[in-house]
Amino acid sequence: MPMNTAVNTPPQAQEAEGTPIGLAIGDYLTVVTRRAGTILIPFLIVTLLTTATAFLLPQQFKEVVTVRVEDPEVVGAFFAQIGLSVPHKQILTGIQPEIGSPSFLAPIVRDLKLREGFNPDDAKEREELMKRVRGNLAVNTTFQKVGPDFFSIGYTGEDAAKVARFVVAIRDEYQSRFMSQYTNAVQEAYAQVRKVHEKAKKDFSDASEAYGNFQKANGYLFTGDTGDVSSQLRDALGKQETALVDYEAQKAGQAQLLTDVEGRLAVSSPLRDAATSSQVSDVYRDQQTLVNQLKRDLAELAKTKTEQHPFYIAKKAALDTEEVRLNQLDKFESVAKSTEPNPEYDRLVGQKAAAEAEVARLTQMIDRTKSAIADAKSVLENLPDKLSRGDTLRTDLDNAKFRLERASRQFVTVEATRERIVGKETSFFTPLDTPTPEAARDKEPVSPNVPLFIGIGAFVGLVLGAGLAFLREFATAGFTTANQVRYGLAAPVLGELTPLKTVAERAAAVRRRTFTILLFVVVVGALAWCHVAYFTTAYRDTLPRPVYDVMRRIYGKG
Repeated sequence: MPMNTAVNTPPQAQEAEGTPIGLAIGDYLTVVTRRAGTILIPFLIVTLLTTATAFLLPQQFKEVVTVRVEDPEVVGAFFAQIGLSVPHKQILTGIQPEIGSPSFLAPIVRDLKLREGFNPDDAKEREELMKRVRGNLAVNTTFQKVGPDFFSIGYTGEDAAKVARFVVAIRDEYQSRFMSQYTNAVQEAYAQVRKVHEKAKKDFSDASEAYGNFQKANGYLFTGDTGDVSSQLRDALGKQETALVDYEAQKAGQAQLLTDVEGRLAVSSPLRDAATSSQVSDVYRDQQTLVNQLKRDLAELAKTKTEQHPFYIAKKAALDTEEVRLNQLDKFESVAKSTEPNPEYDRLVGQKAAAEAEVARLTQMIDRTKSAIADAKSVLENLPDKLSRGDTLRTDLDNAKFRLERASRQFVTVEATRERIVGKETSFFTPLDTPTPEAARDKEPVSPNVPLFIGIGAFVGLVLGAGLAFLREFATAGFTTANQVRYGLAAPVLGELTPLKTVAERAAAVRRRTFTILLFVVVVGALAWCHVAYFTTAYRDTLPRPVYDVMRRIYGKG
């Protein structure tokens, strides 16, 4: 349709020839105004598509449980005392492959009926489901040199309640397996400590027996230091030599007594005349003489021996026996003048027998003393070797005793600890958070992020629309601005012809502008009311449920 035009003459009638003038910033801005529809349509389409995609994509909810892991004081003390490292660190290092294994996850996924958009009844989809579960599962550990360790289990899924139950179920199952492994570790430690304790008991028994046999074989002399043992041996040797001299003197005296008795017997008669008078019995006198002799011998022996000495004890026992016999005899007897056995002769016979017995006894004592002296001299000669052997055995005994005491303490500790752990009387885990299905339903999804989707869609749509507008603008064969003529044709511009609008066109433009303004006011007013109502608790119930859900998807829970 023909359009009325007016000539717009530029200030200068003619431009000088020269280098063409380039496009100005205004030329590019006019593209936006002239091609607004080209820009707006892709912008709206892409924005709407991304918004629809954000609302159509399944929501993803994430839950994380964090657990503090530490040994109770009694268990830490137990492992410190038995010289073993605390096993929970070694067990925790394998938490990621253990929890991520199909054997661990499959029963939990099956019990909770976790779907994630797959059909678990189909073998291929079930395999894809397990891949999705393992991909959405995150297990992290934090180890500390001092203090407790931590592990966290996170999962992202479509059903908020099932996600919460899933991470809690994984935590509980892992804790159960952890306790099982921990119990096995304690059981192994108990068996090891018990074995060490039994060996320590046997070593102590063997060392005690060896040391006791050594002391018994050496007269229990090696109980002090070297000086004490040497002094004791020399004192004992001196006493033995003194005793030998004493025994030999006593034997010589008894031998002289025996010679005298035999001489008297040679001139004595076994019979004598009897008398009617009363006199001291010869038997009593002889027995009294023997008792007195034994007393003198005992007194002499007391000068060199103690009352616990075997010789002293033997002499004292002989004296007691003879005193009993003396007390049983009658002191006086009647004497007749008839012939009768001579008591003096009988007494001499008794003295002879006693002297012979004493000589035999002293001979035996002398032989024993000489043997003891020889042994003592041999011990003195071998004293350094025996002292070294005694020190070695004593050191072995002390070491065995120390090991037994330490093993006994460890065994008592590990036995009590084993009972507590096996009996589940102690805990290693402190959950720092435990999500519940009820609380999970009120949480916001972590994906899709509606504002992010809308923002990205708007940006991509705007870039796409602007690109199409500039492509259409500069790909056409015509010119729309004077600068395009100057730049494209390198020709001077004498003037510009602007389009002249008719009354109908101006009225249509006014109507379009009015409709656009009204539409903008209505849309802005509706959006403002929705925002005020959503963020004001008192007016939130006035929002339609679909609008409320959209607002919540965009802004989260208000």
